[in-house]
Amino acid sequence: MVSMSQAKPENRPLPKRFYAAANAAPHADGFVITLDGKMVRTPQGKMLHCSSQQLGQAIAAEWAAQAEHIDTDTMPLTRLLNIALDRVGHDREALLADIVNYAETDLLCYRAPREENALGLPSANQKLRLLQLQHFDPILAWADETYGLRFVCTDGVVPVAQPAASRATIEAIFAAANHCELAALALMTPILGSALLTLAVWKGRLSAEEALAAAHLDEAVHAEQWGNDHEVVAKWAAKCRDVKAAAVFLQFCG
Repeated sequence: MVSMSQAKPENRPLPKRFYAAANAAPHADGFVITLDGKMVRTPQGKMLHCSSQQLGQAIAAEWAAQAEHIDTDTMPLTRLLNIALDRVGHDREALLADIVNYAETDLLCYRAPREENALGLPSANQKLRLLQLQHFDPILAWADETYGLRFVCTDGVVPVAQPAASRATIEAIFAAANHCELAALALMTPILGSALLTLAVWKGRLSAEEALAAAHLDEAVHAEQWGNDHEVVAKWAAKCRDVKAAAVFLQFCG
């Protein structure tokens, strides 16, 4: 799958900002990102360009927002466009297969088992199950009504087989994505743990924030009971940033 998280050696310095102005300039291929009038290149040396003026301007804004140093962790749209241009063309089938595999074990299909504590009060599992009902079932119903996608739900985490027809339909839906869309979709799916949540964001059924909340129910209930782990919170914040960027990317490149 696609990942934008990059581990950086603590002592490795960030490159210094070397330009005064960043812009999205009209070009035969749409819009190119320029720094002081010179075209930006991808890691593989391709011209950093897109067909959408809005996306070009948003990416140029990421470059313009850099201060003394250039920190690519704060430039998720730029990184997504690099992925779309450098990777998706030759990895397209593998990326599609990965998304379809997530549909086989989609987060929405696995529910917390029914449990009660010794006093007969709702357990953490029961609280989680109720939240899953509220967040997951409407998306499963939407997927069925809109695309004829039917999925089998189960309690616990033991894998359950999904209908071949649903797998084929999911594959056909995502195969229709262009390279830029697929870059964003391939990034979003493993973070959310769900091809269906990703589909819902792509097609406007959910906002990125709603999808992230649904994907994080288990951790939220655990944190309510046991408190937050600051390292886990920081990692989730980075993933939220990436999913929100992917949702913006989808908006501009469809």
